[in-house]
Amino acid sequence: MSKDALGLIETRGLVAAIEALDASLKAANVEFASYRFTTGGLICVIVTGEVGAVRAAVDAGSAAAARVGELIATHVIPRPADDTIAIIDEIRGKKPVSKKKPDTAEPDENVINIENETPNEITPHTEEELKKAVEILREFLKNTEGESLLPEDKRLDEYGVRTLRKVMKALPLAETIKSQIYTMRKQEIIETLMEFAKKEGRDELDDEY
Repeated sequence: MSKDALGLIETRGLVAAIEALDASLKAANVEFASYRFTTGGLICVIVTGEVGAVRAAVDAGSAAAARVGELIATHVIPRPADDTIAIIDEIRGKKPVSKKKPDTAEPDENVINIENETPNEITPHTEEELKKAVEILREFLKNTEGESLLPEDKRLDEYGVRTLRKVMKALPLAETIKSQIYTMRKQEIIETLMEFAKKEGRDELDDEY
């Protein structure tokens, strides 16, 4: 993420938030960084870019939001600190803010509160199907930046949520799907990857599905 500046616009209601984001992106050379739903119907959208561009974007976005709904607050943070960026990245699901030593188990599953789910509860697929899907995905990712994501001979449901999200990001999936990666539960991620593997390795999986 750019460290030049962060622009935050908080509204009440989704319509005002979308209008604010749309106006911000059209008004200046900024990028959409993240969004956050909070209590009471409050939504905060975040853009990033050069300081001047972010200020212009926030001004335009806040004015647009006020026209169609309720504007709660706006703020621009020039040159945000690393820890501030870490908080935004945590919201986006890129990395944890906590610096505690991770457990030996997959700690990233706690992000979506599925630590008590078992593989049988997560997916209805057989062990062979889940293993074959990993082989197909590993083969597809060979010679790409994602080739190291699935290094072990495990079933797909035995990988952690963070790893599965990275695999999804590395695949040529539709942008509408990728935009939902950080809100998807593990079962949904597995089903998406299984569907992709089925299409890529149709000859190998036809007999197993």
